[in-house]
Formats: sequence, C-alpha cells, structure tokens
Amino acid sequence: MFFLIFCLPIIIIRYIFPLVVGMQSGKRLALMPVYGAWGKIAVICYLFSNTFLLFSPLFFKPEYANAVIVSGIMICCLSLVFYFLSVRDFCRENSLITSGVYRLTRNPQTIAFFGLYLGIALSFGSVMYYLALLMFIISIHKLLLMEEKYCRDNFGKAYIDYCCTTARYI
Repeated sequence: MFFLIFCLPIIIIRYIFPLVVGMQSGKRLALMPVYGAWGKIAVICYLFSNTFLLFSPLFFKPEYANAVIVSGIMICCLSLVFYFLSVRDFCRENSLITSGVYRLTRNPQTIAFFGLYLGIALSFGSVMYYLALLMFIISIHKLLLMEEKYCRDNFGKAYIDYCCTTARYI
C-alpha cells in the first residue's frame, strides 16, 4: 500500500508526465553526464540504491510508533509535491532553468528524492534502507558534481552566476 501511495507517483511524474509535455524534456531528464571510472562507479551505485529505495517498501512493514510514521508520511507528501514542481519546471524550459523551484536550489529533484526516501526510512526504520539511503546520497553527490561540470561547459557564465546565487542543495 505504501508503495502505491508514494512510489507509484514518482514513476508517473518521472516517466509519464514528460511524455505528455514533450519527448525532448524526457530525453533531457535522462541525461546523466559521466566522467571517468569514478563516475561509472557512482552511476552503478546510484542505480542500485535508487532502485532499492524505490521498490523495497513493497517488502517492509512499518516498525515505529504512529507519530514517527505520520512524520515520515508528511515528509513523503511534501517531497512528492516538490518533485512534481521540479519536473514541471524542468519540462517547461529547454535551456538553463533558474525559475520556479530552481530559484531555491540547483537540484530540486535530488532534494525531493532525498525527502521521499527519508520519509520512507522514518516510516520503516530498516537499517538496510538507511544504508541504501547513505549510498544514494554519496553517489548522487558525485553525479551532481559531474553534472555541474557539464552545465558549466554548456551554459558558461550564466551557470556560474546561477551557482553564485543558488545553493547546490538547500
């Protein structure tokens, strides 16, 4: 049930919404610039941890008191809204995005995923889930550093100025 409520919307927002908006935005969402061997390792760790974090709620049962579970669910709900807004803003532009939720952070989709996974972790309390979340954080940070290099190379001074006024995370 938890999977249907929180993880299925992620799949819909990530894969179906961009198709409705336009195929070009779906291709841009899938872009993941990777540099060197460490970049390839980061991609593998990211894909493994992201898949585990997204689908493991099918197999876990909540282990905490109701207040902690409710807190986790609230974080998940807010994260889903933030994720939808970030994908919507991303799909509207075909260049450097500095408006909408991208005014608050350069990586709103990553923040949304972290919030969703943190909310699920609070609800389930699985040590395995927390370890996968840690792997996700480390690998996505490495990938975001490579993405920033890609953006600097492609957008130049406009991206550098954007970096000066907007935080990488929060």
